[in-house]
Formats: sequence, structure tokens, C-alpha cells
Amino acid sequence: MHTLIKKRKKVINKMFELTEKPDNWEVYLSLEGKNEFALLKPVCSECQKYWSVNRKECFLCKTKYYRIKICKECSSIYPENVTWCINCDKKDGKKKGTKTVKICINCGAEETGRSKIFVPITFCWYCGNRENEFTWKIKSF
Repeated sequence: MHTLIKKRKKVINKMFELTEKPDNWEVYLSLEGKNEFALLKPVCSECQKYWSVNRKECFLCKTKYYRIKICKECSSIYPENVTWCINCDKKDGKKKGTKTVKICINCGAEETGRSKIFVPITFCWYCGNRENEFTWKIKSF
């Protein structure tokens, strides 16, 4: 292993040792090459619990998006990364069956083409507050 990579790995390991709870922190290294780094974490301004920026909700009814797709023909449920329905493929004997779509499990709104119905969360899933903020720390190693 290259010496620079070994040194960088030690620095990164040291950074995470210095954090009290390493999960969900975003790490930003100094551009000036200083021995400091910044830790940022989005939290709810009310209950201070982690505000996930990766989670999504339905724009229309605010239901959680569970990262699933549904076949409109046979109502089979698939993970988000499956494009074609396997069940419809077997029935018709075609190479490609029915295309799966993202549908809200609560209101039935369908995400098609450029119309996006799933957006980043707009409220805290723990307390219902609509405001978030960043907790941050600057650490040295």
C-alpha cells in the first residue's frame, strides 16, 4: 500500500475516533491542509433527532416512500431497482414484461416520466416539526 494512502487512512480513522457518535455525520476536510475537519449532521430543531436527507415522502399525502415499485398489471411489488415485472414476463413469454412504476402506497399517485411525486422529507418523522438545522463540530487530529 502506498505511504500516502496509509497516512490518509490513519487520518480518517482518527477523525472517526474523535467523533462521539460517528453515525450520520458528514465529514468535511480542510482545503488548506490543516489538521482540522468539520462534522455536520442535519437534526430536527425541536427534538434534535437525526433528519435524514435521503428519505423521501409523497408530495401529495406525506406518506413515507418505501423504495418500492409496483407492476400495474398484476400488482406485484418489487424493490426500487427492478424495472420490469418478472411475473408478467413469465405469463406472456416475452423478453420484457410490464414496466414497474413508483406508486404511493397511500394515495395511489404515480411517478411517471418527469413528474416527481416523491420529495425529500418536509417534517420530522419523530415529532412532526417542520424545521431542521445542522449540528456541527470542528475537530483537530
